[in-house]
Amino acid sequence: MKPTLLDVELALRRESALFWLACALALGAVVLFVFATQPLKARIAERGAELKRIESEAHAAATTLAPEKSLLEERLAAFNATLCDTARRNAFVGTVFEQAARQGLSLAQAEYKLDYDKAGGFSTYQVTIPVRGTSPRVRKFVDATLAEIPCAAIEDVDFKREAIAASETEARLRFLFFLKEAKQ
Repeated sequence: MKPTLLDVELALRRESALFWLACALALGAVVLFVFATQPLKARIAERGAELKRIESEAHAAATTLAPEKSLLEERLAAFNATLCDTARRNAFVGTVFEQAARQGLSLAQAEYKLDYDKAGGFSTYQVTIPVRGTSPRVRKFVDATLAEIPCAAIEDVDFKREAIAASETEARLRFLFFLKEAKQ
């Protein structure tokens, strides 16, 4: 038995019209939901794929990039870059005497001491030199020596004058040369 238009009209009149209106609206909402969410589902899938791609690129970049060095590591690397070869220590002493001669200073006998710093893994070569000359010349001598030898540092300076009116001073200079690993 095929329902006719009359059967539908009678069914609508028997039941409340609001019930059928609610059914029609619910059916319309379901249809609208199904058709409206299809494009959204496609966009969500695209965004998910894009997110996975970005995450994989970030992970790959994080594993290939070296971690940033801390300030301590940077300073240690800079210090190690300034260390000189141990074999050149006698040449450094020659440079010290040469710079003194350029400034017209007289040098007395120097004292030398080689030491090894186990914790740092480097050697220090200490050269203590008594110098006689004017204060400006001693200053120029120290500056020129430190400029000439990159691994040199001035550790100690003692000045002494015999009298206030004396033009020359006697200075005791202690240079320290930082050298690459050379164990005693």
